[in-house]
Amino acid sequence: MNQEQEKKDAALASLAYIQDDCNLGLGTGSTVKHLIENLHTVKEKINTLVSSSEETTCKLQ
Repeated sequence: MNQEQEKKDAALASLAYIQDDCNLGLGTGSTVKHLIENLHTVKEKINTLVSSSEETTCKLQ
């Protein structure tokens, strides 16, 4: 398995830790990019979403 696939797998695995009424803060980087691509699967659980950069904010929109 290559590093990029490991990052995707880590991002997908992290979705299981998002609980109902969650306040979620996101950083930057390629692993976060993979997480953002899949956030739609848990968006009903997220109460507040905060990003650490303009780049991440743009990816969220």
